[in-house]
Amino acid sequence: YWYITIKSILQLLDDDFLQVNQGTIVNRRYIKGIKKDCMLLKDNTSVQIGRKYLSSVKEAYFSPD
Repeated sequence: YWYITIKSILQLLDDDFLQVNQGTIVNRRYIKGIKKDCMLLKDNTSVQIGRKYLSSVKEAYFSPD
């Protein structure tokens, strides 16, 4: 068996993709909003943002394109 890490996957993707918790990567252009430590995606899916990733996710979301 073999596996690939989230970090390795992120290196293959462009800068629009963010790791938001231990096992989730999200395209920042698909984020509808952020409230506290939770994000709402455009399809109304709610995703918990891990404490470790919260500041970098908010920075990427609120920064201009």
